[in-house]
Amino acid sequence: MVKKWLFLFVGFCFSSLLALAQPQVDTLRLPLPSAEKMFLDSNLQLLAQRYNIDANQALVIQARLWPNPNFSVGHTLYSGTLKKFFPLGADDETTFGLSQTILLAGKRNKQIQLALANVKLTEYQFFDLLRTLKYTLRTDFFHIYYLRQSAKVYDEEIKALTHIVTAFSEQQGKGYISEKEVIRIKAQLYTFQSEYSDLLNQVNDVESELRLVLQVKPNFFIDPVPDSIGIRKLDPSQIPLPTLMDSAYHNRTDLQIARTNTNINQLNYNYQKALAVPDLEPLAAGRRVAAGRIG
Repeated sequence: MVKKWLFLFVGFCFSSLLALAQPQVDTLRLPLPSAEKMFLDSNLQLLAQRYNIDANQALVIQARLWPNPNFSVGHTLYSGTLKKFFPLGADDETTFGLSQTILLAGKRNKQIQLALANVKLTEYQFFDLLRTLKYTLRTDFFHIYYLRQSAKVYDEEIKALTHIVTAFSEQQGKGYISEKEVIRIKAQLYTFQSEYSDLLNQVNDVESELRLVLQVKPNFFIDPVPDSIGIRKLDPSQIPLPTLMDSAYHNRTDLQIARTNTNINQLNYNYQKALAVPDLEPLAAGRRVAAGRIG
């Protein structure tokens, strides 16, 4: 009797340790708007790309600045006529100069236009990254949902075929059904089980990608909750094809990136041509001697 209770106690402790060792899986029910908000809040790659936009905007401010004037002063250290308390001699000389670079051929305006174009390019790259990741998020969201709906159908079919196989095996023992028919039903069952296993592997792969996009820990089970009413209301035939093409022509960020790159190359070509024109640098200079003469 004591041994029986001892075995029960050891078995209870062992099962408790196994339960503690297994990671706790939490279900995360996500509508699509909540998933997109989580994506925007937690994706550090987008924040890093946003900082690049700020850095290029700083280059625009830098391009708007004018060149600084240069002021220089020179004085002779020793002229050979030092005095005891007043070190300036009669032949000492002080010179000064003021120069200001004047950019010609519109170099400053071309630099500003080039910097603004680079800001636009960075913004379009940011929005293109955002569009690509949102597309991945939405595709994985609905892919997981419909794969699981298919998995439910497979599960019901496998349960039904399992009952049929059991019944056919019993009838085969009684001689009412041939062995060929039982083998055919079993082969169908094994096919469904194999397809069901492949379907679950697809769900796991897509769910792993969705976790990566949402920055969700692996112990969360993502359960997509689509808006069924909104999906039923979608009717692509209500939007004319020319309207869709015109919207894509004006709003696709990859097309805007290609256009901006072409514009940047043209602006850079114009700027390089302007660099061939020398700048004007007028110099105002003067000389002052100790006796008060100005030259």
